[in-house]
Formats: sequence, C-alpha cells, structure tokens
Amino acid sequence: MAYEQRRMYAEALNQFQKASAMPENYAPTMLRADIGHLYAVWGKRGDAQQVLSELLKRSEDRRSESNRLGVSSHVVTFFNSTIRL
Repeated sequence: MAYEQRRMYAEALNQFQKASAMPENYAPTMLRADIGHLYAVWGKRGDAQQVLSELLKRSEDRRSESNRLGVSSHVVTFFNSTIRL
C-alpha cells in the first residue's frame, strides 16, 4: 500500500504478486481486491474491471446467500470509489 500511495504502481503490483504467491496467504480474495484497486487508481480500467468480474463470480459461487450479497456489495462499493463502472 505504501507504494500505491506514492504512485509507484509497478512496485506495488510486484509486492502484491509476491504476497499472492506465498503459501501462507490467508486472504487471497482481499489481496485480489487490493490488486484490482491498484489497477483502478493506476488507470488500468480494463484490468480493474477484469478483477472485479472475477471477484463477483467468486461471490456468486459461494453457497450462502447472505455471504454472496455481502461480498458483492463490498467489492462493488470498493471499486466504485475508485472508477466509474
């Protein structure tokens, strides 16, 4: 996140990707959302929308209706704060 705040987007993406590859990565969905947010603030709208679609698909695949709605609304709100869909 520090790289993102400094607008060092390539470095931030590199760090997020390293974290994703770690076997002890316990929050892969949130990390993926962070990557999507990074793409959005970086101006990579297509990449950001691809991540958003992936996260929404993941939420649809969940069994619990309440979980699906919660994850979906969280993800959409997160991205809407950054890009116009």
